[in-house]
Amino acid sequence: MLGELECAALERHLERCSSCARTRSEIAAFTLLLRAAPLAERRLPVSVPPRRPARARRVRRAAAGLVLAAALAAGATLFVLPQGAPVASSAALSLATPRQRLEFAAAERDRTEPPTFAPASAPERFLPYAARALA
Repeated sequence: MLGELECAALERHLERCSSCARTRSEIAAFTLLLRAAPLAERRLPVSVPPRRPARARRVRRAAAGLVLAAALAAGATLFVLPQGAPVASSAALSLATPRQRLEFAAAERDRTEPPTFAPASAPERFLPYAARALA
């Protein structure tokens, strides 16, 4: 809908422009014909399927996301973990004797901890303590 100022401007334009005035009268006549015509009957009934609640859609999307995340996690696990080789943390548990376990623990300690040593400039009295620390 036009405001009061726009309606006045349109009327002034239609008074001066015969082409636009003719188009306006044609559109007005066509509009009257359409409004006077009887309504058309539908041959087929229109049916709109019932809408599913928004909560059901959210639950369905969340379930699909969880299934996708589980599939990705399972696939990543298959590619990341070594096939058939024991994992390092369980390697000590597969040793048969307590002596083998102690040797394994010592080897792991030597592998993971930096070596401790006494600098060459250390006084002689500290050497026994350094020897104990290395043992």
